[in-house]
Amino acid sequence: MGVEELRQRNETELETLTKEQAENKAMSESAKREHEIFVENKSQKEEECRNIRSQIENSSRHIDNLKREITNLQGNKKNRFSIYGHEMQALLEEIDRHYRAGKFSERPRGPIGSYLDVPEQKYRDVVENQIGGLLRAFLVNNTADRVLLNKIIKQRCPNMHVTIVTAKFLNKVHDVRGGCVRPPQGTCLLYDVIKCRDAVVMNCLIDQLNVDTILLTDNKNTAEHLTMQQEQVPQNLRKIIVASQPALEYFPDPKFRMYSLTIRPARLIQVNVDECIRQREHEYRVAVAEKAELQTAFEQAQRALSAALNQFKEKQTLMQRHMDKAMRLEQRIEELRNFEYPNTNELCILQKELDENENKLQQYKTKLDVKRKEFADAENAKQNVEIEMRKHTAKLSEIQRKIREKENEINDLQMRLRSVLDSSQKFDDKKKRIEDRIQTEEANKSSKLQELNNQLKVARKRGERINTQRSPQDILDEIKLSEAKLKQGAPLKEDPAKLEEEIKRLKRTLAVDRSLFETLKLVTEQLKKSHAIRMNFVRHFKGHMVTMLQYTFNNVLSKRRFTGKIEVNHKEQTMEISVVPRDNHIADAVTNTRALSGGERSYTTVAFLISLWACVDHPFFFLDEYDVFADEVNREYMTRLLKFEGEKRPNRQFVFLTPQDMSIEATDYIRIHRLAEPIRN
Repeated sequence: MGVEELRQRNETELETLTKEQAENKAMSESAKREHEIFVENKSQKEEECRNIRSQIENSSRHIDNLKREITNLQGNKKNRFSIYGHEMQALLEEIDRHYRAGKFSERPRGPIGSYLDVPEQKYRDVVENQIGGLLRAFLVNNTADRVLLNKIIKQRCPNMHVTIVTAKFLNKVHDVRGGCVRPPQGTCLLYDVIKCRDAVVMNCLIDQLNVDTILLTDNKNTAEHLTMQQEQVPQNLRKIIVASQPALEYFPDPKFRMYSLTIRPARLIQVNVDECIRQREHEYRVAVAEKAELQTAFEQAQRALSAALNQFKEKQTLMQRHMDKAMRLEQRIEELRNFEYPNTNELCILQKELDENENKLQQYKTKLDVKRKEFADAENAKQNVEIEMRKHTAKLSEIQRKIREKENEINDLQMRLRSVLDSSQKFDDKKKRIEDRIQTEEANKSSKLQELNNQLKVARKRGERINTQRSPQDILDEIKLSEAKLKQGAPLKEDPAKLEEEIKRLKRTLAVDRSLFETLKLVTEQLKKSHAIRMNFVRHFKGHMVTMLQYTFNNVLSKRRFTGKIEVNHKEQTMEISVVPRDNHIADAVTNTRALSGGERSYTTVAFLISLWACVDHPFFFLDEYDVFADEVNREYMTRLLKFEGEKRPNRQFVFLTPQDMSIEATDYIRIHRLAEPIRN
């Protein structure tokens, strides 16, 4: 066989194999898609089997519980409290024994359902479903009674789960006339439907459930008419319940909404033991039937799962066959493409390849020249861009420097303004004190002038004025000495020289005391001046701290396009924070922190803490669970802020505790410590 003939035969076979490979590839893709469909179908069937098996297990547990309840009720038919559990009678007896012993301040009421009656049969199921878990609850008068009752339950009935409500016992039912709903035509008040034999229990229903604000009706249209429009809503109405099938629950406008309710048959209110047994037996039969249906559905699901597994295995086998065939075809095609023919025309082939390679080399050289030119142009453009960037960077640095200077000037002006305001207030106070002092001195001057005129009149009556060089104090001393002599009726026996010496000594002591007084007065004045200077510094320092706090707070909020304001009242020692989240173009958009969402409030809290950190300095900073109520976006922003805050202070240690996963990696200055997984039994 010649070379050309062999080459032609191989090319024909290669063409045939290539077509067969394309067909096999299409069939393989189709088989793969079908395989994926069967995998999904198998997973769905397995999930369905698991769900049905779980429902069967729950149904079995429910049936076992019903069996135990029926057995307990049949063994305690004479005990009307057995519908609340077989341990309820023993618990009530123990409570009575402790009450007779005087250990309870008031006898506990319970279970609450035993005190209630609903005369109208059609509302009995609705009432029981509304009261719910409170039917099995107990009422106590104070905390001490609650502790004692809880202790009795744990000792005598450890398996019972009893709700205990603490409320002051009143022997009179609350007057609800001022806050209850006036039932319109076609409705009735839940408060009126319930008949209670004990005022304490009725007060509990009023306090806990607001039964005086709930209406009952049989007509859906009536409920919609009374709740959809605000002008039709009766005063004090909380909701309306439609006692039909299905039961509906309407909440009035302005927050109008409607829900469907699942109403279960009454099992506690006005239900005797025999009726309760019949209900449990009916539930038992229904549960057994449901379990049988679940068993049938489980068997069908098992058969469907088995069929799906068989189809899955078939498609998997088919797909494997296609893959094997594709591999064989690929190997054969590769052999044909790499087949080496005899070297009869090797020189021609090599010459042809050489020409082709030279043409390719020439094309590559041309392309290389073009690329080099493009690279040179790109390099020139890069240099121009770098020059422009350096210019803009320099301009930006200059602008930032001017901004910082303006900010410093603003801070200085604000501090000066506060100083001027403080000085103005101080001068106003001083002016007011001086005016008050002038008025007081004017009044004193008038009284002193009047007193002086009176003394002058008295002195003129006693005699003419005597001109003398002696001081008033010397004259007064001589008068006192003369009066003393007159009182004693005899001249003094002391030596006048000694008296003169004593008077001189006392005058010297007086001079020393006056000097000490003047010194103390001077020291006091200096202390007052120092105190005024220090108080002025404190005022300036407070103003600076408030300005720095406000500036840092706004700077952090602006990173999320929030705006905010911190109002600090040093006199009242209060602080108020107002934040506008992203809608500052809306009029009156300022809101307090209580109106923010959980993530916005967490972000605002972190911003406030960073502002405080800017005003104080500590070696350690701790922050616990800062992102518990935050969404993913706010959590990411807060984590970046705290990380940046730590980078700014490399000589301080920051500790952040969180139960969430961290989205950052450990570095030379970041350490992440995770608690070990809890050991579960």
